[in-house]
Amino acid sequence: MSNEPGHPVRRLPHRYDRPLHKVAPLHLTALLALAFVLLLVCLITAGFALPEGVLPAELPVAQSGDDTTTPVLPLIIRLRAVNKDGVYVQVAGIDHAPANYDELANLLYAMQQNSGGSNAVYGADDPVIIEPDPTVKWEHAVNALNAARRAGFTHVSFGNFNVDAAPPAHADP
Repeated sequence: MSNEPGHPVRRLPHRYDRPLHKVAPLHLTALLALAFVLLLVCLITAGFALPEGVLPAELPVAQSGDDTTTPVLPLIIRLRAVNKDGVYVQVAGIDHAPANYDELANLLYAMQQNSGGSNAVYGADDPVIIEPDPTVKWEHAVNALNAARRAGFTHVSFGNFNVDAAPPAHADP
């Protein structure tokens, strides 16, 4: 082994020229499946919902000098059964009871602001609640509803009868 011309140099095997052990090929399918499973687990366990009782809201801010109106109490009409077929009609805030449903309609119309009456404190969109006694015939409750609608009120509903606020039982129909 000489370095003479015409003779090739023979190299001795070097330990870094060959791998120490055989490398297994990389399986991308299994790696991608694992990545998607981990992503799925993270998405399922993450809490994206708002906590209970917390709702985002953008409330209007009052400008200085804004006129704020107080909410109007509903107009209450109480119906109480008298005798077998009679009914006593009481309008909250009014001392006298209307004798019939036409008089009730006229009284309710006079209580509206657009009528110009002395008791005109309610608007047509203010709530009217009819509270019939459980023993009142359905016919009387419907007649009171029709009288309120005839007077021009648009939000008329039925409510529960309040015994404490009812007129005395000896009142005339």
